Amino acid sequence: MKKALGAALAVSATLLVMSLGTGIAGTDGGHIEPRDGGFELGEKFINFFFSGETSASISDFEVYVERDGQTVTYSVFKLIEIESFYTTSVPVYDEMVYYVEGASGIARAHDIPMGTMSFQTYVDNTISFEISDEMGAISSDKSVVIGKDDFCADLVLLGSGSLTKAGQNISIHMQPDDSFYFRTAYVYENSIGRDIAEGRIAGELYLDISIDTLAQAVVEYQPINMEVKSSSSSEIEIAVDASFPDGKTIILTLEDAVFDVPLEELDVKLDGISVEKAENVRAVIVSSDESYYALEGNGVTQVFINIPHFSQRTIVLAGIGEVEEAGPDIALGAVASLLLLVAATVFLFKRKDD
Repeated sequence: MKKALGAALAVSATLLVMSLGTGIAGTDGGHIEPRDGGFELGEKFINFFFSGETSASISDFEVYVERDGQTVTYSVFKLIEIESFYTTSVPVYDEMVYYVEGASGIARAHDIPMGTMSFQTYVDNTISFEISDEMGAISSDKSVVIGKDDFCADLVLLGSGSLTKAGQNISIHMQPDDSFYFRTAYVYENSIGRDIAEGRIAGELYLDISIDTLAQAVVEYQPINMEVKSSSSSEIEIAVDASFPDGKTIILTLEDAVFDVPLEELDVKLDGISVEKAENVRAVIVSSDESYYALEGNGVTQVFINIPHFSQRTIVLAGIGEVEEAGPDIALGAVASLLLLVAATVFLFKRKDD
């Protein structure tokens, strides 16, 4: 896993050079536009404004959610500030991820439906959040549920730091190697923040097709590797590599362009053996046995899978009785390179339209 992260950082450095050489333009439609001493960043699911050389300032943070074929904008944070950030590079966008590196840590935002944002700190640090007036918030020891009538998101601290809330303001005091994650509920619209904070969810894998190439983004709440080994519209094989003493759940979110098997025909196999379908998502998360539950909505299939024992495992999603080789249109060589870039963690921001 250390090797993969080193390779990812090497790719990141190459992309930074490419980005600077092309006027800081994102690829595949993403944009990073210098403005007013900072950078306006935005794409399909997220928008925000980033500025700051010593402390990182993220303002007017919005997420876009599909509701019945319509895109609805939710203003989540008025302001996010990361103390002592000391920016060492301009923001970079590649495929589905924005990231910016600082002397004290690295921040990322995935332009994916869950709009996952993360920051990992290398030093003692404090992150301040000012929640938008339209949002409510309920806090617990290591997590906060943020939302309104038809919107739910989680802000989670992983590590030995502390989290406090006062009105619309949240402060996270972080120690070296702590991380925070922000995640919008999508398809499964209930909070999973406490489950992430308490270690029951190991990570997420999001798959989409970009210019005839399979693009995959991995969010690691715990040390875990997930990588697509082969893919067609009716069968996907995923390698999972981790070593946990107890069982954990992983979440797979697949765009319809990637996988179009109806839920009633879905067969989930772990190391070649079919996994039992649970009654609901909650039953999967708290299970001590192999189990899964899948949901559909807003153009994606989302699959929760509980794995009671981790090592090197293989998950196959397919139609019942379906066996099909990976389609030739998926460039798996490009997939492997992209995975190294986006597999570390993730960071989701947004900007307010002028």
